[in-house]
Amino acid sequence: MSSRPFKTAKKLHRLKTPGESNRVFLRKLLNRYYIDLFVWSFPQEMSGVLILDRRMPNPVIGLNRFHSDERKLFTAAHELGHFFLRHGEAFCSNLQDQNQYEREANMFAAELLMPREQIINKADQPIDKLARKYEVSQSAMHYRLLSLRPDSNRRRGSGR
Repeated sequence: MSSRPFKTAKKLHRLKTPGESNRVFLRKLLNRYYIDLFVWSFPQEMSGVLILDRRMPNPVIGLNRFHSDERKLFTAAHELGHFFLRHGEAFCSNLQDQNQYEREANMFAAELLMPREQIINKADQPIDKLARKYEVSQSAMHYRLLSLRPDSNRRRGSGR
């Protein structure tokens, strides 16, 4: 698995002001890179979309209005991952490429919202408290904690 999503998120995370909430930080990134954000009535199974169209003045991220605020925040970070990792510029000719892009966007979002160093240092705290602090769902925090366990990378064969 590529380390590019982690490196890209870490680089962007330097723009975050100490004590700044993830919600405010994401809004700052959207403004800084001229990305418009819309909330729309998508089908339940669709979380969000990144639209890159040269005919439009700015890239657009659309979020599903029916999803929780925590899910919308993670989805916005996920779509930013596609933007910063330049997935929109590549044509996905097969499902394997698309799955790879989705995994990378998820890794980017997790690192952007729940930075490895911070989460490892707080891993002894209750999941619900961490989830509230980082403005993510408890399931997202649970998955992040599991992914940071020393044995999890060896099991998946990522060699990290």
